[in-house]
This record gives sequence, C-alpha cells and structure tokens, in this order.
Amino acid sequence: MGAVETSFEEMEIEYARGTVEEGGIKVDQLFFHDPDGFMIEICNCDILPVIPLPTQGRNNNRGINSGRSYVIKSAASDRHTVLIGLAADLGCGKTTFMRRLTSVFGGASEPPKGGNPDSNTIISHTTTVVCLDDYHYLDRTGRKDKGVTALDPRANDFDLMYDQVKAIKDGIAVQKPIYNHVIGLLDPPDLIKPPTILVIEGLHPM
Repeated sequence: MGAVETSFEEMEIEYARGTVEEGGIKVDQLFFHDPDGFMIEICNCDILPVIPLPTQGRNNNRGINSGRSYVIKSAASDRHTVLIGLAADLGCGKTTFMRRLTSVFGGASEPPKGGNPDSNTIISHTTTVVCLDDYHYLDRTGRKDKGVTALDPRANDFDLMYDQVKAIKDGIAVQKPIYNHVIGLLDPPDLIKPPTILVIEGLHPM
C-alpha cells in the first residue's frame, strides 16, 4: 500500500489506515473520499495510484481533500483485467453507486457505442460495469410461470456468467446477453471487450 499512501501524501489527500483479518488473512485498508464526497476503500493494493486532474469543470465545492481533483487509475497491464464484484439486494442503488465509482476510476460512463440503448452495461475508457441481471435464465413471464424470483438460482445462467467473466479476464471479447428491465424480456447481446477494470454487480456475483 506504500505507493498509494505516497501518492495521497504528495497530493495532500486526507486518508485513514486500517487493518482487518479475514479468514486468517491480514487485509490492509486505506479509506478516503472521492471529489464528490463518496467514501472509497482500497485493500492490499499498490497498483491503483492516484493522479491529479485539472480543476476546471470539476465539482470542488464541498471542501473535500483541500479542494483538489483527482482520479484513481489502474496500472494493470493490457493482458490482465482487474475484477471487482458488488453484491446487494434488489433496488438498493447498485447501478447508481457503480456509475459514481466508474467516474472515480476515470471517464464518463455510458452504454456500449452502437449497442442497445436499454443496455445495462456501463462503459468508460478504463472500466466496464456488467449488470448480472443480464444472466437471468428466465424472462419476467418465465419466472412468473415457474413461481420463482430473480433471487432464485434457477432463474440465472451461472454457467454462462462464469464462462464470460473468465473469458474477459483472459482477454477475450464476449457477446453478453441483455435483460431488458423495461419490458422484462431478453434482448440481443452486447459486444463486451476486455477493459482495464471489470466490475460485476448484481444479486449473485460471488
């Protein structure tokens, strides 16, 4: 974590240090606020240096971290994708949170270019966020007919999810399905290319 702490100190970014033990493994933690005031945690990592951004056009009104603007940039090589998983319940704000986090990693978030405007995928120049609702095995009508909800493992195609996440980690583009939340049907797929950072968010990412 030394490189990250050095970057924080050089940029006068306030942070807190912590240590926990999980499953017999020591986990070093650093906590800080992004320029929009959201708390960020980094664990056991020296590959996410903090770099400065121009202050023009940034929201520096909140008096956070000396008013300095910055972004976290992944130093992963082109051959390796950093994988982050976010698990949370239905309708609690996972996608909204991930849009914020994507902006912290750098770049504006948007759906895949030339793709379905109803896509759940969020893409920036560093990060791709995949919504695991896209791996629903059953559409809304199918779940109703079988008497299951999206929380039920039987309603999700975990084999395809695993195969595609592994392929992206291995540097292989995939045709990811789309679950259309508006109409409750399965749409034609998105082409997802391996990003620097891949975030999978949903009910069953782990």
